[in-house]
Amino acid sequence: MGDPALIFENVVKAFRMRNRSDALRDAIPRTFLKLLGRGGPKPKRFTALNEVSFTAERGEVLGVVGANGAGKSTSLRLAASVYPPDSGAVTVHGRVSALIELSAGFHPDLSGRENIYLAGALQGLGRREIASVFDEIAAFADIGEYLESPVRTYSSGMAVRLGFAVAAHVPAEVMLVDEVLAVGDMEFRAKCLRKMAGRREEGAAVLFVSHNLTIIEQFCDRVIFLHHGKIRADGPARETLAVYRKHVAEDARVSSIRESASPRLRRGTGAVRLEEVRLVGDGEGLARTGGELTLSARWRAEQQVARPVFGMQIHSVEGVLCARISSEGRKGAPERIEGEGKMVFQIPELPLLPGHYEVTVSVWEENGLVPFDLHQCLYPLEVTGDPLPGTDGLVNLEVSFQTSP
Repeated sequence: MGDPALIFENVVKAFRMRNRSDALRDAIPRTFLKLLGRGGPKPKRFTALNEVSFTAERGEVLGVVGANGAGKSTSLRLAASVYPPDSGAVTVHGRVSALIELSAGFHPDLSGRENIYLAGALQGLGRREIASVFDEIAAFADIGEYLESPVRTYSSGMAVRLGFAVAAHVPAEVMLVDEVLAVGDMEFRAKCLRKMAGRREEGAAVLFVSHNLTIIEQFCDRVIFLHHGKIRADGPARETLAVYRKHVAEDARVSSIRESASPRLRRGTGAVRLEEVRLVGDGEGLARTGGELTLSARWRAEQQVARPVFGMQIHSVEGVLCARISSEGRKGAPERIEGEGKMVFQIPELPLLPGHYEVTVSVWEENGLVPFDLHQCLYPLEVTGDPLPGTDGLVNLEVSFQTSP
């Protein structure tokens, strides 16, 4: 057993679902109705966390993933003592540094300089402590002359720069970071991650919530997958994210079947229609890194169509385009089609690394501007395999390595 900094023990937290007005004009008659015994049904309650238990050790970065409403931010707010659990216990050993809102504790009419002192005080620092790290905070935020301007004039990116800079320089044993790095630019995100890595080396525990699975996998020692307020997986980053990605892919498959007629997912003129789409590798919707993958579909054209362009795209679940290929210029591309037929894309050695992806299949007019039939990200693809240690990203590159004195 290591040295725990944060402990959740069978934590339960529920919230009342507010679906009525809290205005005084509505509250007064509602109170009288309650006195008369006609107050109506009790408001429903939503259980954000249901008997959740985990421990974050000192010097550990613990990531938390899950869909919106899974209980991720609730966990951070409980750890920050924003509100108490309904049952169970949350134990924190030491001071907490929290960044769970873009500009938590900032007053819009005060300057950035004044808000550094205000936010630092809210984090539990004395004026002398803040003054001792003020220059480091200002340098980290790197907002230049805007430091003397009111925060209400800041962009969301500038506000999160300042907020993170303050939270990152609070001497604390536990650091809580919500999904705020998505606001900053790439250089600032890298600087934030380096700072959090430094806090880990100093022995702080970092509880990190993000939807960016690439950052989670690269940065976190351990990951928890929350689903409907319960822990579905808790373990090394790659193992937990594999469970999460599989869950996302299964949900996507159900959603695709249910919403296949949705204009958002399928659209086009209908001059050519794609049917019986199949994605096969080691199984239906399953392939292996370096293995074969075949996408096939039957097409039907009610009238003759000249030089149609069949296409295929592969995206990561985060929306990153991994590959776009088409029949244009390839051997076997048809000059014209009519009636019914079959199209096949065959990839002999799939270069994608293990993970979950979404596949688009389409057929377009010859100029590529008008879709006849576009199935946008309707087909989930799970890629398995065992890449070499130190391999990361989206594609598996065949490389050789050597070194000499």
